Amino acid sequence: MADVAQMTELFQALTTGTSAADRAGPISKMVDAVKKAESKIIATISSIAADKIKPALSDDKNPIAREAGVEAFSALVSAFGAKAEPALTPLLPVLLERCADKVTPVRTGAEAAVSAFIASINPYSVSVVLPHLFDAMALQRNWQTKLAALNALDALAKSAPHQVARCLPDIVPKVTECFADAKEQVKTAASATATACFLVNGNRDIEQFIPALVGCIARPAETTDCIHKLAATTFVQQVRRGTALACITGNIISSNACKPACTSFELPGKHVCKPVSGWLTCYVCWCPLAGRGSPSRHHRAPAGAWSA
Repeated sequence: MADVAQMTELFQALTTGTSAADRAGPISKMVDAVKKAESKIIATISSIAADKIKPALSDDKNPIAREAGVEAFSALVSAFGAKAEPALTPLLPVLLERCADKVTPVRTGAEAAVSAFIASINPYSVSVVLPHLFDAMALQRNWQTKLAALNALDALAKSAPHQVARCLPDIVPKVTECFADAKEQVKTAASATATACFLVNGNRDIEQFIPALVGCIARPAETTDCIHKLAATTFVQQVRRGTALACITGNIISSNACKPACTSFELPGKHVCKPVSGWLTCYVCWCPLAGRGSPSRHHRAPAGAWSA
């Protein structure tokens, strides 16, 4: 493992360097020191991330330290890629927060660092990274942080489509919440991310309706049109957990279409939801967006729940 005194000295130089050129030397030496650790590379990166980079990123009073932390993170991602992922993933929440930093170099550097990290991770770690992205999409977060998380999820949908498909039941409710954000940039990113995620569902019956489904979430007034389109379709594709998008979508629609007040669309809405619920045997991924009368997640739909 790299010498503690050496790392302390290098980070002292990093956090006092006033320009990227001043910090380039210490960063290069840090990477070289990690490489010399050989079999202990992950442990060494973990130590640096927890003891040096995280405190630097969290230093609200020192923009130079924050910028140095971002640069150190980026350097480790660039040098070690997926090998550094287990050690650097715990830093993702604070890095996403830095995407809303008031200091421009810190903010732009954090955005680039998040993108580089997401591009480098192993596809099978999607389920580990997603909770950090969901937390960054929370209502109380700054809009730049939400935007960075949505863009990261969009990138994951393209680089790890199969893994993202399996997580759709968890992804859809979180992304949907961003459609109501006050910032137009977040709404636009949410729409693009939802489209990218929906496209990996693996069900050809659903793909043609994705624009309508996204529009239904963004503009509830279009729900009835979406219901008619779905009700006129014969679904023949096998449904796996990844294609539970169909189930979730039915739930989003049913939250509007199957309420007593919407009597004119009660039967079409149930016509869509009933076959979808019948496809799944032990896991019905009804999302929290559901209206009353919908089954809870991880419970089988009760017999006759969607009967007309």
